[in-house]
Amino acid sequence: MNKSDLYLDILQCEKAGLVTVNFTIDPVKQNEFKNWLMSLYMQDPEGSTDQWNILRSEIIQLLVEKLLMKELIAELRDEIKEQAESFVIAKCKETYRRLLMTGPFSTKDP
Repeated sequence: MNKSDLYLDILQCEKAGLVTVNFTIDPVKQNEFKNWLMSLYMQDPEGSTDQWNILRSEIIQLLVEKLLMKELIAELRDEIKEQAESFVIAKCKETYRRLLMTGPFSTKDP
């Protein structure tokens, strides 16, 4: 779990146009994922379905590169933001709890 609110600061700077945040996926992992999907959807690799397999391969390439990676990155950004917000909420709760447990203010010396 994220133990800071740094990502919230980064998001504010990104919103103000001061920085640009880019997430990338390891190309090796991305290719492994594509190959796994191809192994599920390819039919009879040595038979008469070569043209269909080429089409399936192109569709999987587009699916992974254009749709799934964008969705995955958006989900990662949301999860990191949620963790940073939870950290801030937990810190605020603790601070308010300590403030509520403080005794009353007194100007009299004992």
